This record gives sequence, structure tokens and C-alpha cells, in this order.
Amino acid sequence: MTDEATRPRIVIPGNAQHIGARNEQQDSFGFSAFDDAEFVTHAGFLSVVADGMGGLALGKDSSATAVRTFLATYEAKEPTEKISAVMDRGLHAANRAVNQQAAAAGVEGEAGTTLVAVVIHDGKLYRVAAGDSRIYLYRQGNLRQLTTDYNYGRILDRMVKKGEIGAAEADSHPSRAALTSYLGKSELDDYDQPTDPPLELMPGDKILLASDGLFGFLPEEEILRLMAADPQPAAEALVQATIERQSPYQDNITVAVLGYELPPPKPLAETQRRHSEPKATVAAKTKKEPAPKKPAGMGKWTKIALLVLALALVGFFGGRFYGEQGLKHETPAAVGEQPIQGRETKGKKENTPEKAPEKTPDKIPDKAVTPAK
Repeated sequence: MTDEATRPRIVIPGNAQHIGARNEQQDSFGFSAFDDAEFVTHAGFLSVVADGMGGLALGKDSSATAVRTFLATYEAKEPTEKISAVMDRGLHAANRAVNQQAAAAGVEGEAGTTLVAVVIHDGKLYRVAAGDSRIYLYRQGNLRQLTTDYNYGRILDRMVKKGEIGAAEADSHPSRAALTSYLGKSELDDYDQPTDPPLELMPGDKILLASDGLFGFLPEEEILRLMAADPQPAAEALVQATIERQSPYQDNITVAVLGYELPPPKPLAETQRRHSEPKATVAAKTKKEPAPKKPAGMGKWTKIALLVLALALVGFFGGRFYGEQGLKHETPAAVGEQPIQGRETKGKKENTPEKAPEKTPDKIPDKAVTPAK
């Protein structure tokens, strides 16, 4: 019998991505090896999402470099190392890699990306985040954001609480979405650190990692509704629902979903089940069965004699007319089984919005965050 304390926890991944109305996909994502039992034992399951900053140079390259570096750093984790320490190291390694790439391209200080990552291990959720991409927890029909949005809107909201500006001014501020923390800064000091206590997970929980192309365009009520599905169908439905809104400013969309200890799928109702014969039975039908043996019974001449006697009685009692006309027998034509026509399956046509000019970048360096005078 498997010891419950040592039984490996089941984590099911899902993911989906769309370019939106942009000219280039600047989001990147990745997972650790879920089938590496030795690694999973001490490091768990990792997922990471990064959103390259379109307002800066090398948006696509920055996100790809960040994800690749973070994954490589975490996959080098030693069994004795703490998960939170390795995640923190991975974030800073990714930041250095983005800066080095920008310097090599001659755009030092002008490249950046967000990054969010989670690890599920031993029933606990570890997370790290920089920028405004988000991590959500879906639990028992409720959705909760676990990360901080590191943008100027956060500062504006604090100013509102202090009475320094009005709520309307804060909501309409042109720099509200400008990032105050992201990978690509010389010093990364403001972010959701993985040293925070990990979150205890419950069976049935789902974790959603997403770039702002999702939650910036799809209401959270809709995200909540679609997260009720299993990870892969949920990820695909989230992206499809966002695209169907057909925003001319639709940003790149990337979602990754992790399902923890999900309940088994419900059995289909009896009317939904498709009954099929075992292969052995189907195969047996292809063989020509021998004709059944005739049961032992009366001999040939006995049958003839009885037939003659029957006809004589019919002729005697049936009268002369019927004897002359005889009986006409009609054999109805056999009705063959009509072939069952299969339901035609058509490929899903992707509902892609019309291409539109890119909006003013909302991810800009922190030096430009200062409110316009």
C-alpha cells in the first residue's frame, strides 16, 4: 500500500497562446519536466510566463531569454536546496541575462519583460513575480489574485488613500499602466519574493498564470467561469473568449494552468456512452461460420407423402374453383439496413480580430513613470 505522505501529488498542466492584434508574439512560457520523477521529488512542478515589453527594444527576445534562463537555473536545483532560494536566484539570473542581451545589442537599459513563476511541491505553492503579469488561485468556485501589479497605478492608488489626488484622476492617469518593476532594470529590488510563506493547496485547486493580454481584456467574472473546466480546455477557452471580444487593441495572450489533485472526471450518463463490441467478437464475425447441421428428423420420402396427403385434403375441401386457380404466394422484398451516416466534423475556424495599429505602449521604463506635469 502506498504511504499517503510519500505518494506523488498529481499536477495536470494546460496552456494556450495567441498573438492578438499585434505584429509579433512577445510572450513566452515554459514548464519543467513533469515526467522526471527524481527531479519532481525534490523540486516539484514549475511553470513560468513572461511578457516582453512592447514599448522597449527586444520585447520578444527579452521574454524568451528570461523564461529560458529561469528554467535552466531551476532545473539545476540540488536536492538539498530550498525551492524559494532557487526561485529567487532564477529571477535574478533572468534579470542579468536580459540586461546582458540588451547590452550586446546596444540597447542597454532599453529592454525588459515581466515574469511570473510558480512551483507546486508537496502540496504547497511557491511563487515569484516581477511586473504586471498575474498569478491567480481558483478554489471552490472563487478566483483570487495572488500577485502584486507592479505599475504606477499602485502608487496612484496609495496617493488616493492619502488624499493627495482624486480617484478619477488616478484612474485616468496616462502613466497608470507604466511598470515600476520588471526584468531589465539594473537593480531588481521590488517584486513578489518567493521567501513569502508558500500557500497550502487543496485538492481541486487550479493555478492560472497569465499575461495582461488576458485579464486586461477579459472580465474576471468570465475568467472565473471558464476556470471551472480542466486545465487544457480551460486554457483554450480563456484565449478563445478573449479573442472573440475582437478588441482592435488586443495584446498578446498567454495562459498556463496547473490543476492540483483534480477529482476524476464524472462517468458519462448511460445515454452518452458509446457501446462497442470487443475486438475478439468483431474479428470472429469476419470468419465464415460453417453451416449449422440439420437436426435429425423425418426422412425424405416421409415428408413427400405427408405433402401429397395435405394437398389432397386441400383439393377435397377447398372446392373445384380453388383447385383450378391455386394459391399465389408473394415474397416481400427484403429491407436492407440503411448505412448510418457519420456526423461531418469541420475544423474550428479561429476567430481572429482584424489587425489594428498597435496602441501606445503601456510598459515603459521607470524613469518615465513620473506623472506628466
